[in-house]
Amino acid sequence: MLLRYLLYRLGPEDCNKMYIFGSAVAYAYSNWRQRTREALAAWHRRQLRALDDRFDLQEDQLELVRRRQVAQAQGIGPGDPRYPDLFDIRPLK
Repeated sequence: MLLRYLLYRLGPEDCNKMYIFGSAVAYAYSNWRQRTREALAAWHRRQLRALDDRFDLQEDQLELVRRRQVAQAQGIGPGDPRYPDLFDIRPLK
Protein backbone atom coordinates (compact mmCIF):
# COMPACT_ATOMS: atom_id res chain seq x y z
CA MET A 1 0.00 0.00 0.00
CA LEU A 2 2.91 2.35 0.70
CA LEU A 3 4.27 2.04 -2.84
CA ARG A 4 0.81 2.63 -4.28
CA TYR A 5 0.43 5.71 -2.06
CA LEU A 6 3.79 7.10 -3.13
CA LEU A 7 3.01 6.59 -6.81
CA TYR A 8 -0.37 8.25 -6.27
CA ARG A 9 1.22 11.27 -4.58
CA LEU A 10 4.03 11.63 -7.12
CA GLY A 11 1.90 11.14 -10.23
CA PRO A 12 0.22 14.07 -11.95
CA GLU A 13 -3.29 14.89 -10.78
CA ASP A 14 -4.25 16.15 -14.20
CA CYS A 15 -4.80 13.03 -16.30
CA ASN A 16 -4.68 15.14 -19.48
CA LYS A 17 -0.91 15.29 -19.09
CA MET A 18 -0.83 11.57 -19.77
CA TYR A 19 -2.23 12.06 -23.29
CA ILE A 20 1.30 12.58 -24.55
CA PHE A 21 1.68 8.81 -24.12
CA GLY A 22 -1.58 8.08 -25.91
CA SER A 23 -5.26 8.00 -25.05
CA ALA A 24 -5.16 4.39 -23.82
CA VAL A 25 -2.44 5.27 -21.30
CA ALA A 26 -4.34 8.36 -20.18
CA TYR A 27 -7.54 6.34 -19.69
CA ALA A 28 -5.70 3.58 -17.82
CA TYR A 29 -3.95 6.13 -15.60
CA SER A 30 -7.22 7.92 -14.86
CA ASN A 31 -8.87 4.61 -13.96
CA TRP A 32 -5.90 3.58 -11.79
CA ARG A 33 -5.87 6.96 -10.02
CA GLN A 34 -9.60 6.72 -9.21
CA ARG A 35 -9.28 3.16 -7.87
CA THR A 36 -6.24 4.15 -5.81
CA ARG A 37 -8.09 7.16 -4.36
CA GLU A 38 -10.94 4.87 -3.27
CA ALA A 39 -8.54 2.27 -1.85
CA LEU A 40 -6.68 4.92 0.14
CA ALA A 41 -9.93 6.29 1.54
CA ALA A 42 -10.99 2.78 2.60
CA TRP A 43 -7.58 2.17 4.18
CA HIS A 44 -7.81 5.43 6.16
CA ARG A 45 -11.33 4.53 7.34
CA ARG A 46 -10.04 1.16 8.58
CA GLN A 47 -7.23 2.90 10.44
CA LEU A 48 -9.65 5.37 12.02
CA ARG A 49 -11.95 2.53 13.10
CA ALA A 50 -9.00 0.85 14.80
CA LEU A 51 -8.05 4.04 16.64
CA ASP A 52 -11.43 5.58 17.44
CA ASP A 53 -14.41 3.60 18.74
CA ARG A 54 -16.83 6.40 17.89
CA PHE A 55 -15.81 6.66 14.24
CA ASP A 56 -18.46 4.13 13.14
CA LEU A 57 -21.14 6.11 14.96
CA GLN A 58 -20.00 9.33 13.30
CA GLU A 59 -20.09 7.67 9.87
CA ASP A 60 -23.58 6.32 10.58
CA GLN A 61 -24.75 9.77 11.63
CA LEU A 62 -23.49 11.26 8.37
CA GLU A 63 -25.32 8.52 6.45
CA LEU A 64 -28.48 9.29 8.46
CA VAL A 65 -28.27 12.96 7.49
CA ARG A 66 -27.88 11.99 3.83
CA ARG A 67 -30.86 9.60 3.95
CA ARG A 68 -33.02 12.19 5.69
CA GLN A 69 -32.21 14.75 3.02
CA VAL A 70 -33.25 12.25 0.35
CA ALA A 71 -36.46 11.48 2.26
CA GLN A 72 -37.30 15.17 2.62
CA ALA A 73 -36.70 15.68 -1.09
CA GLN A 74 -39.24 12.90 -1.72
CA GLY A 75 -41.74 14.63 0.56
CA ILE A 76 -41.42 12.24 3.51
CA GLY A 77 -41.68 14.10 6.82
CA PRO A 78 -40.54 13.21 10.35
CA GLY A 79 -44.01 11.97 11.29
CA ASP A 80 -44.01 9.36 8.52
CA PRO A 81 -42.98 5.82 9.56
CA ARG A 82 -40.78 5.63 6.44
CA TYR A 83 -38.64 8.54 7.72
CA PRO A 84 -35.16 7.11 8.43
CA ASP A 85 -33.73 6.95 11.92
CA LEU A 86 -30.42 5.77 13.31
CA PHE A 87 -31.71 2.23 13.87
CA ASP A 88 -32.33 1.82 10.13
CA ILE A 89 -28.61 2.27 9.60
CA ARG A 90 -27.18 0.88 12.83
CA PRO A 91 -29.09 -2.15 14.12
CA LEU A 92 -29.24 -2.86 17.84
CA LYS A 93 -26.43 -5.07 19.06
